[in-house]
Amino acid sequence: MNFYTDSSEWRYLFKTAMDWDTIIPFYYPSFPTPDGFQSREELIHFYEELLSAAGKWAGETIAPRARELDQIGAGRLENEGVVISEVLKKTYQEAKEIGVLGMTAPHRFGGMGVPAGLGRLAFQSLSRACISTSAQIGFF
Repeated sequence: MNFYTDSSEWRYLFKTAMDWDTIIPFYYPSFPTPDGFQSREELIHFYEELLSAAGKWAGETIAPRARELDQIGAGRLENEGVVISEVLKKTYQEAKEIGVLGMTAPHRFGGMGVPAGLGRLAFQSLSRACISTSAQIGFF
């Protein structure tokens, strides 16, 4: 299951509610971009691929893992510190690898620099899969 591509509503919002003519020039005044995107269409396609990757991760990995996270918990206090559970460590690592962490952060801070609205669309898939996980990722 893919919580983005399986949802006609979220795909509709991506295609029609996002004002790409205003948003893209704000982030990239000209093409090619410093990231190598040659056109507006190529950039929008990349953005949709990001949403699809986040939706797939949420639907195929996070949703099935939600019960385990609820049972095990996010971590425990030990020696005046927090020990993060292995399931949450795995989730953080995956989020980092697919770019969910820092997606909207500027490039100069190690992020992908994608528009905030796009980050919100990706985050909705995570929230749908597991609200606990979305809260954990949201703090980062």
